[in-house]
Amino acid sequence: MPKFVRDALDLLRFRFYPLKHYVYPAWQPLAWLLLVGIVGGLAAQEFQADILERILFFAGLNLVETMLMSTWLMVWWRWILKRPISGSLFPLVVLASSAQLFEPLIQLFPDNLAMVLALPLAIYGLCVLVAGVAAALAERRLFVVLAIMAYLPVALTLLHLATTLALNLGWIVLDVTTLPATTP
Repeated sequence: MPKFVRDALDLLRFRFYPLKHYVYPAWQPLAWLLLVGIVGGLAAQEFQADILERILFFAGLNLVETMLMSTWLMVWWRWILKRPISGSLFPLVVLASSAQLFEPLIQLFPDNLAMVLALPLAIYGLCVLVAGVAAALAERRLFVVLAIMAYLPVALTLLHLATTLALNLGWIVLDVTTLPATTP
């Protein structure tokens, strides 16, 4: 089994290594992000776009999201906490996104149950990221949680931009009947 896949499975089982362990050829994390984007694009049935457009959208979104998150965490450690990092967090953040590969399994359930199951999967992915970064940097998890909380405005801005793009392209439609009525 390739080292990258083995490390992804280890990370999902909460088996972590120092940061210097997570070094791969550049194409491997990018190919893994493409795989996560393909799975996300195939699972996004609510998008009213061609399958290729959905895959490109989610692959691009995952790439931008992962680059921003890994850069944010590295800046947080180097400049906010004033601690050195020997290596890049990008491959580790890519590996931590592997939990998203389970999203199609959730869609096997009825819609109401699938929405309920999506939350624990998201929390699990966040726990993998927090625990993995903390272990790789030999830091307390609290510092990683604080860094991710500080990243939240960036993540929400990215979500807003992605949603706006999908709305403008007509890929998603908001149901106006569920929106609260405005009074003049």
